[in-house]
Amino acid sequence: MKMKTYTQEELSNKRGVTPAVFCFGNALTLLERGKKLTRAGWNGKGMYIELQKPDKNSKMTRPYIYMKTAQNDLIPWVASQTDLLAKDWVEVEVV
Repeated sequence: MKMKTYTQEELSNKRGVTPAVFCFGNALTLLERGKKLTRAGWNGKGMYIELQKPDKNSKMTRPYIYMKTAQNDLIPWVASQTDLLAKDWVEVEVV
């Protein structure tokens, strides 16, 4: 599945951008490929999720999803029912 990626600025400013949106199943596949994702329905500017795969220096032993918040914090993320059923997931490029 080839999709155009958007910068956080393009999505936030909504300057004529109509991004390709998809369901969480496709979003999970992209996370596993190392992509960063956001939801068009999220209100916070600059928010995205990403999959972290532990390495030899990590205290974690299993992959997990984290979120970059609008306040620039990195926190563990657990999908809500709304997130799982949403069809507004968008791949983003963080520059």
